[in-house]
Amino acid sequence: MYNYRRRRKRRNHARGKIYKRLRIGFWILFATVIVLGLGIFSALRFSGEKKIEKEINRPKQTEEGVEEDLVYSDGKTYRYLENSINILFMGIDKEGDMSQIKETGGMGQADAVFLLSMNLDSERIRMIAIPRETVVPVEVYDRNGLYKETRDEQIALQFAYGQDEKKSCELMADAVSHLCYQVPIHKYIAMNMGILPELNDVVGGVRIQADEQVKEMFPDAETGRFYRLHGEEAVTYLQSRDSSQFASSMDRLERQKQYILGFILAARLQMQDDTSLPLNLYEQFKGNYTTNLSADEFTYLAAQAAEMTFSERSLFVVPGEMVQDEVYEKYQVDDDGLFDTVLDVFYERVRGY
Repeated sequence: MYNYRRRRKRRNHARGKIYKRLRIGFWILFATVIVLGLGIFSALRFSGEKKIEKEINRPKQTEEGVEEDLVYSDGKTYRYLENSINILFMGIDKEGDMSQIKETGGMGQADAVFLLSMNLDSERIRMIAIPRETVVPVEVYDRNGLYKETRDEQIALQFAYGQDEKKSCELMADAVSHLCYQVPIHKYIAMNMGILPELNDVVGGVRIQADEQVKEMFPDAETGRFYRLHGEEAVTYLQSRDSSQFASSMDRLERQKQYILGFILAARLQMQDDTSLPLNLYEQFKGNYTTNLSADEFTYLAAQAAEMTFSERSLFVVPGEMVQDEVYEKYQVDDDGLFDTVLDVFYERVRGY
């Protein structure tokens, strides 16, 4: 008599061996992918580190092109901080692929302007917020990209005078460097504000502390408590202003400062679970930003930033005051106050001189 039970037992035993092999194979494959991923990430970081080191070892120069790392003020001597990488961040009031715009005057304006400095020795990040209405010498170009003149205008307008996204960023970098007493700007990132909702949600939303203004924007927020922004709420929070109120853009600038602080903290938490986040962001949003940072440089700097000190005390605003001319509001810089801020952020006191 045929023993069906024994046959089923042998079949189940064989099937169990196959499943076991499949499970082992899966975990081997999974481990291999992880190791390869870590290897690629490590290779990118190493490559990016070498490029950044080469970039920041260039000597600081004055406006006349003279190499100069020392500054003298009130009988004191200051030295430009070595191993610092300075990056200009710009939020542009445009949507869509930035590389598709090839016309002077069509590039949009820089609604948000921040100069970030990462010191690789002290592992410290500092950032200067520059009001979009800050009056600086703006280089004006015609629609054919030919230089016309330089005149005092809001710094936000300088971005519009580039003939393409690269030229616009370079013009902005020159303007900000000139404003900040020829501090070198090594890298730049300009992104259109249209990607903000998706970018915000990639890091799990950004927490901000709710005040009365936030309560008016988002009725579910409780004053004094933290509120997490999702999707389009980030755009509302960053761009809303009452244009009928004088200097209301300064309130918006304050919100931008808080948002950047919250975004960096959120990205840090995400990177604890996903070290590939910087590279994924770099690839995912291509076309919606322009930068002279390569993928490996971006990966390296993001990994470094995740370990650095950054808090509300690390955020500065260009000192000055808002004034009203016949048509527009303009932000007049306090030159002495800005000079002190630049010394604080980019220099260190030298004893014994």
